Amino acid sequence: MTEYLHRAIGRMSVVFSQLEDYMRDLICALLAQDKRTGEIVTCGMKFSAMCNLAKSLFVHKVDDEELREFFSELMPQVEHCGEGRNAYVHSSWYTQEPIIPYIRSKPKIGKDGHFRDNWQAMGCGEINDLADLIDETAIGVFELLMHMQHKGMINFLALGTTLPEELPRHFKTREKPTKPWTATK
Repeated sequence: MTEYLHRAIGRMSVVFSQLEDYMRDLICALLAQDKRTGEIVTCGMKFSAMCNLAKSLFVHKVDDEELREFFSELMPQVEHCGEGRNAYVHSSWYTQEPIIPYIRSKPKIGKDGHFRDNWQAMGCGEINDLADLIDETAIGVFELLMHMQHKGMINFLALGTTLPEELPRHFKTREKPTKPWTATK
């Protein structure tokens, strides 16, 4: 049974890595088309700090209203994915078969200073649902980058990155997400 848990957490980690890479590409693109500077700035940066930096740079650098709207609808989902990923990856996992497949423990200290032991019974479905959401969100960031490329705001070639001839494999395995940020006006 733990094989399914490992597989689900592994899948979530892999798709989150793609989201993280696209966020790094966005920051690099906003930092004067200098990929090396972007990599230096984001090296070792926590994902939440990377999100804050992307928001600050985007507001400072992008005047296009359509892109700003797209970005403002996308970023809460990006941040939610980071929080969800951290909650699952940094938890302790226990099995209580056959009653409950898995129990996740994430102890924390509340704002009031009291220790709280947070136990949650769950199956692999919840982890896979989050992995699906992270995958869709990564596609959203990729689409944002493509919109910026199309509008002439960024140049992937200048970043030392080439645009794929076709979407990467994991984009082909699902329908286009119906989240608000995929809508074009």
